[in-house]
Amino acid sequence: MGGDMVIELVFFPENVVLADEKMKLIALANTKPLDKDEVDVIFNEYSLGDGEAPLNEDATLDEASVRKVFNEILDEFFKCLGYRDVTYFNHKGDRIYVTGGMNYGDAATDSSNVFYRFNVVSDYLNGELHFVTEIDET
Repeated sequence: MGGDMVIELVFFPENVVLADEKMKLIALANTKPLDKDEVDVIFNEYSLGDGEAPLNEDATLDEASVRKVFNEILDEFFKCLGYRDVTYFNHKGDRIYVTGGMNYGDAATDSSNVFYRFNVVSDYLNGELHFVTEIDET
């Protein structure tokens, strides 16, 4: 059984100040209104946290726990940009951060899963993750 080449990418405008971007995302993580169904999808389908959206005893969304997971993912991502398994290049006005390598059923690099989770959370916070709410079977 062979392995697969796995590459994870994160794009920022070339002139972005990473500390500012981090603060913007953290502010969104702490203030964005959370939709229980959407959070449920990203925790289950995209394997955030322990794979299930945190709920209170009355089955309502535990927003504090969700926000904590989001903040941990954001912190972990911005820390990993200095790791040896991460590099970047500039292309057409973007700074593109890259990690990856051969995958034999596990993460290609220590930072691969961090990049994946960051992309899910940042897309959700920026309104770029789209959810299907109804399926038209006609």
